[in-house]
Amino acid sequence: SKAYWPWPEQYLAAALPLLRISAEYLEENPCAVAMDSDGTVVAFGSLAPVGERVYVDHLWVSPDRIGLGIGRRVCA
Repeated sequence: SKAYWPWPEQYLAAALPLLRISAEYLEENPCAVAMDSDGTVVAFGSLAPVGERVYVDHLWVSPDRIGLGIGRRVCA
């Protein structure tokens, strides 16, 4: 979904390794997915602790679903 916005290709290529999510990450952090009626994952979100606070660490929505409120529902 990061490619939805007009980022330069060089930026997207450099950012990709930073966005990979490991199995360990999934085990250690609360995560949620949104699926359509066919069972296709259309969004992913996760929380991660930083000190005493918890932040939204990842929030990805399929480009064809951006603007429909799915990311907001994943956060909720």
